Amino acid sequence: MPHPLLIHLHLPKNAGTTFSRMLKLRLLLSPPWRVFRHQVTLGYYFVPGLDPRVQRINDLPEAKRKKVRFFEAHCGWGIHERLPGPSAYLTVIREPIDRTLSVYFFRKQQGKLPQETRLEDWISASPDQTVWHVDNGQVRYLAGEHGRILDVPIGEVTREHLETAKARLSEMFFVGIMERFDESIVLFRRAMGWKKASYGRSNVTKKRKKKDEIDTAQRELIARHNVLDTELYAFACELFQQRITAAGPGFAEEVVRFKAKNAAHNRRLGWLYELLPAIRSKLQKLRLIGR
Repeated sequence: MPHPLLIHLHLPKNAGTTFSRMLKLRLLLSPPWRVFRHQVTLGYYFVPGLDPRVQRINDLPEAKRKKVRFFEAHCGWGIHERLPGPSAYLTVIREPIDRTLSVYFFRKQQGKLPQETRLEDWISASPDQTVWHVDNGQVRYLAGEHGRILDVPIGEVTREHLETAKARLSEMFFVGIMERFDESIVLFRRAMGWKKASYGRSNVTKKRKKKDEIDTAQRELIARHNVLDTELYAFACELFQQRITAAGPGFAEEVVRFKAKNAAHNRRLGWLYELLPAIRSKLQKLRLIGR
């Protein structure tokens, strides 16, 4: 049976870049000759735009299409319908208030949002706003169709959409929790049958407030826009815990060992994880790869 195409449904600011980079490096280095066909192995990740990437993959000869191992994108559920199968979905879920704050401060860090923009204005009326940043964004990604994110006005994500998102989470090959990231990596490593996997933090929001550092009115505003995401997060945490329990009594010790080894890995190679985003940013400015 052929290996399934691993599809990472990358929800913004959910440690998705860190997760994907770990997975990409692991796929390319085992076996190491995959480095020489990295474009195919990683699903033409450098091609700008979702539709051109999908088309590029589908235009490959059948023998080459089977060598595509990974596809990652900020896209909605259903992208598998447009890609060669079989496939297996992966995603990471995050507590919604903290996620919204991370998006807000990251967009300021990127220069995509003026520094003087207040949180309240960004959520309510900013021209920068896209609904999946502020209004039940995680449900929107998971309740999308044909690879498109659910794009309905603020306040119109329904409980039916939530139930669809829950059902799809339940069917996924892997669901991680950002707040339990090390456990997530160990669980994923087990699911893949890998003995080793290491990561370094990538695409981190450097200067930001935590949810306990904003005032009550701001927290309540974010919470009102993310009622369904909050329920989805609770469901994802239950699902995650069930899988941890099923992993057996040795799992906790395995996580402790992993943390120690990963810390040593970052002492040796942490500089590289800082360098990669700078290289990517430069290539994007030169229009050599997509954003």
